[in-house]
Order: sequence, then structure tokens, then C-alpha cells
Amino acid sequence: MQRRQWLRWLLMFVVIRMVLNAANRMAYPFLREFQTGLGLSLEATTQALALRSASLVVGPALAWLPERRGRRAGMLFGLALFVVGMVVGGAWASWWGFTLALVLAAWAKVAFDASMQAFVGDRVAYRRRGAVLAATELSWSLSFFVGMPLVGLLLRWGGWRAPFWVMAVLGLGFAWAVARRVEPGPVAGDGLRAGPAGLNYWLYAFRRPALWLAVAFGLFATAANESVGLLFGVWLSDAYGFALSGLGLAAAVIGLAELSGEGLTVLAVDDWGKRRTIAAGLVGNILAALALPWLGRWGPGGALGGLFAFFFTFEVLLVSSIPLMTEILPHHRAVTMGAFSGSVALGRALGAALAPHFYAQGGVAALTGLAVAFNLAALALILRLRPGTAARPGP
Repeated sequence: MQRRQWLRWLLMFVVIRMVLNAANRMAYPFLREFQTGLGLSLEATTQALALRSASLVVGPALAWLPERRGRRAGMLFGLALFVVGMVVGGAWASWWGFTLALVLAAWAKVAFDASMQAFVGDRVAYRRRGAVLAATELSWSLSFFVGMPLVGLLLRWGGWRAPFWVMAVLGLGFAWAVARRVEPGPVAGDGLRAGPAGLNYWLYAFRRPALWLAVAFGLFATAANESVGLLFGVWLSDAYGFALSGLGLAAAVIGLAELSGEGLTVLAVDDWGKRRTIAAGLVGNILAALALPWLGRWGPGGALGGLFAFFFTFEVLLVSSIPLMTEILPHHRAVTMGAFSGSVALGRALGAALAPHFYAQGGVAALTGLAVAFNLAALALILRLRPGTAARPGP
């Protein structure tokens, strides 16, 4: 019965997170459709995406509910934010409505993910936790392979509003499923009772070196990925004249790399060790970044092979880091995961801010050099971060 229960939970978590991830990813491939439907300029729509990323600095504060009221309450809070965001996006046809929908969808993902990851951390021993959490991360690649084609169909069927309304209805169904299938569970934050919850969690984050190490690692590792990921399409177009079909092929290669990295992590992370797998992924990502300009000289096939290696190794290191992060402060798992999720988003914002300048100055070689620098910083941090660091239950 226990195994069957976990399979039900995993299936539910993967489906819910696939939709949450699709809501957060759909603006990228379909930016032109939303821009045209809302009557916005390209600059305005990209500003909305930048503001969405910057808003995730509040990641730790979004985890106050699962620490104080239990993991199920945190998941339901995240789904409530998601439903409100999708309704706002579908009903308010303006830059403000679009931006608020993006922000609330991002906050919903952080709140739900932190609560779900803490839920798994509370119930699965650390030695086997990596495979379970890596299985839930399959939702990221599935949001690309399954979610984006469905979003495209909705856009063609009902216009730019349709994905928002369909996802709002799905969010309500997910909330019902979580309320029925997930027991309330323990409240972990025994030391965080005094004062306003949001302020207390910010103070807690500032006072814990282990949390800062985790935040810095997430920031640098994802900044490295975004340094290449943001402009790979521009590079392929400039270097090889890739048109829409070619860029679609490149996107499929990256999606396959993500799925392969997640699958390998499910199989290997617990037996090989979390920190060792993360370090191997970082080293592999550094080597892939260094090789990318050289592989690009072999033509489009070499470039796509290099991109596959780069995104594959990144997915391994990022997915492997999640079980480690659930154990650095075991008594405050939700706030740790909220902070880590926020740092990942801010890392993407940092990479996106720097990448255009570096590409303009030195092309793809400059982008990969930037990625290597960020990865070296992440590697130095992960070697210092261990399970149970500063794990006392109180502030």
C-alpha cells in the first residue's frame, strides 16, 4: 500500500508541476502570439519576463506557510496563486495583467515546489530521496514535450486567452486533488514562531551561512546555463542561417538533453552520491562549454551536439542538487527550497542581463567563457556545502 500511495503521489506531483512549468515556459516559444494578442511591443513583453524573474527574490517568504501550517497548506497556497494568476492573465488584457499573471505563476511554482520537495524530504530517507525528487523533475522536460504543443493548440483554437483559462480550471482540479490525496503532515519550523512570518523568514535566511551557500550555488549554476541558453538560437541563426524549422530542431535537441539528464539522475544520484553527481555535472558542463566553440567549427551537427552535452550536464547537476538542498537545514526544508528556487530564477536573470553584452563583444566564445566562470564559482561552493550543515531547529 505504501508503494502504491507513493506512485499516486508521484504521478500527481509530476502532472501538477508539468502544468505549472508549462505556464512559466509558454511565454518563450509563443512570445509573438502573446505580444500580438495584447498589442504590446517586443520590449514591453520582454520587460514583463524580466520583472517576473526579479520578483522571485521573495522566494523564501513564499515558504512561510508550509513551515507554519504544513506541507499540504503550502501546496494549496501555491495552487491558489496559480489560479488567481491564470484568471488575471485571461481576464485583464493589458501589460499589467500579463505581467501579474507571469509573476503569480512564478510565485505559485516556487510555493508549490518548495512545499512538495519538503513533503518528500519529510518522508523519504536521504539515501533514497534523490531518485524520488529526480522523478518529480521529469515534469520540467515534459512541460516542453507535452505542454508546449498543447499550449500551441489552445492558442490556435481560442486565441491568446485560451491557455490562461484552461490552466485556471486545471489549477482548481489540482487543488481538489491535493486536498483529498495529501495529508496535512508535520509543521517543521518550530523555531520561527515569533513576529511576522515573512520578516522572520527573511531574517532567518540572512543569518544562516548554509542557506547563503545554497543560494549562491543556485545563482551561479543557473547564470552559467542562461549565459548560453538565452542566445543559442541567435548564434545558430548567425553562424548557420537557422530558420524557424532549424531552431525547432535545436529546441527538440535541448528538450531531449533535459529529459536524458533527468532520467540519468533518477538512476544514479543516490548510488553515486548527491555532491559527487553535482560536481561531476559541473565539471562536465565546464568541459561542454569549453568545447562548444570548437564543435561549432564542424558545422550545425557539431553545434547541436555541443548544445546537447551542455544542457544534459546542466540538468544532471541541477536535479541532483535538489535532494542535497532538502537536507542542509532539515528542520526548515520549505524555506530552504523557497530560497533555492528564488536563486535559480535570479541566476537566470543575471545570465540574461550579461549574455547580450558578452555575445556582442566576443560571440559564442565569450558566452562560454562567462559560463565557465560562473560554473567554477558554483563548483567551489558545492564543495563546501554538506547535508545537515547548521541543522539546529531554532533560529
